[in-house]
Amino acid sequence: MNDQYDTFQERVGRINRTHKRKVPYTFTVRPDGLMVPRTRSRLRFYFPWRAILAGFFVVVAVKAFMIYYLTPPGYETRMTEVLTGSAYAEAAATILAPDPVSLWVASQIGGLVAWASDPEI
Repeated sequence: MNDQYDTFQERVGRINRTHKRKVPYTFTVRPDGLMVPRTRSRLRFYFPWRAILAGFFVVVAVKAFMIYYLTPPGYETRMTEVLTGSAYAEAAATILAPDPVSLWVASQIGGLVAWASDPEI
């Protein structure tokens, strides 16, 4: 009997949790005893810090790989070619311009590739 009561209480708890998630309002009891539906507070929109940080890391990684693959002088010539294009190309060239962080990451990639291809290790 006790086992059946426990499973019943678990089911009731699941039903209550599901009901709380799906019902957009709660009830409040006024001093005269009347239950009145009260809507939940409105949604808050937060600034997407994670997405911006992830985008920054992706841009740095892409720039670093391109700098490593094209070498810094080759990358500079490609950026000057892109700067002579349309307004969108100029905006892309501004974003993809080499910066100290990308150059450092590119040097680290170069070091890792040299380390991995060394036959003596």
